[in-house]
Amino acid sequence: MPSLKVLVVCFYVMALSACAPLSELFEGKKDEPVTTKPVIDRSEDDSFTQLMRELAESDAAGRSALYQRHSNAYIDQPSPANRLRFAMVVSTPAHHATDPIEARRILTDLIAKPRSLTDGELNIAAFYLRDLEDRLSLESEIRELSKQIAELEPAKTNNDAQLRAVLAENQRLQTELDAANAKLEALTSIERSIETTEDGSNP
Repeated sequence: MPSLKVLVVCFYVMALSACAPLSELFEGKKDEPVTTKPVIDRSEDDSFTQLMRELAESDAAGRSALYQRHSNAYIDQPSPANRLRFAMVVSTPAHHATDPIEARRILTDLIAKPRSLTDGELNIAAFYLRDLEDRLSLESEIRELSKQIAELEPAKTNNDAQLRAVLAENQRLQTELDAANAKLEALTSIERSIETTEDGSNP
C-alpha cells in the first residue's frame, strides 16, 4: 500500500498537471509562439451586445442620438471596433442617418481583413452584412415591382376607358334597338288594322 508521502506527492503532481503538461514541469516551460489574433475582450463583446439592444429598442430620435455618439467616435478614432459600431448604426433603418450603402462598404472592408477583428466582432460584422444584403435585395425587388405596376397603370386606365366606351356604345345600340322594335310593333299593329278594314271587318 502506497505511503502517505507518496500519495501527497502524486496529488501535488496531478494538481500541477491541470495547469501545465508534465513535460513542462520537468523540462521547463517552452516559449509559446506569439499569436497575432486579437484577444477577445469580454467587455468589448458586451458593449456590442448592448449597442444591438439599444438599436432594436430605440425610436428614431434614440437611433439618431446613437448615430451622433458613434459617428464622433468613428471620426476621432477609426479603429476596427469603432468602424463596426458606426456600420451597425447606419445600417439600422428608421432614422435620419441611415446609409445602407456606406454600412455595406465598411462591413465588407472589415470582413476582408478578419485578423483586425476578434471572433465576436467578426461574427457581428458577418451577421449585419447578411441582414443588410437581404434588406437591400428586398428593397430592390420592391422598387422593380412598383415600377412594373406604374408602367401598367396607363394601360389599365386605357382599358377602363375602352371598356366604358364599349358599354356606352352597347347602351346606345340597345336604346336604338328598343326604339326600332317599338316602331316595328306600332307599324305591324297599323298594318293589321288596315287589313281588317279592307276585309270588311270592324277595326
